Amino acid sequence: MRWTVWATGLASLVKDQITIRNLIDGQTVSSNKNAVRTVCFALTGEIHELANELGWKYWRKSEAPDVARILDEFADVTAYYGTLASIVMDRCNVGPEELAAAYTKKTRINLERLAGNVNGFVPTIPANETQEPIEPTWAELHGLANVR
Repeated sequence: MRWTVWATGLASLVKDQITIRNLIDGQTVSSNKNAVRTVCFALTGEIHELANELGWKYWRKSEAPDVARILDEFADVTAYYGTLASIVMDRCNVGPEELAAAYTKKTRINLERLAGNVNGFVPTIPANETQEPIEPTWAELHGLANVR
């Protein structure tokens, strides 16, 4: 399945973030009672910094994107996401495969919700020969499948 690639990348990301966290404070993230709050606030802050670099403010004159800054902020968001994933995995005693499967399941539910023509978007997800649902591609999930 496609999500196994995602799970493998997530496992690597989580491992790296656990190593970094242990070097910083000598304890696992999940053993820190304030970890969830700290990581969620940090992740939120990094998302805001990424949004600012992407130029979301319609009232400001658009400037050429600073690709290096955008990639740096994206890396920060990804790092905190990995740390948060490690907390979820530890506290729920699950692995990256279960996280990826939960994401895939939720995405399927969201696509089914959208099937009622929300804002003019009617996704079509073809079934394979056995009529079992197949996983949508990233482009299909984001409505870009037919954009050239």
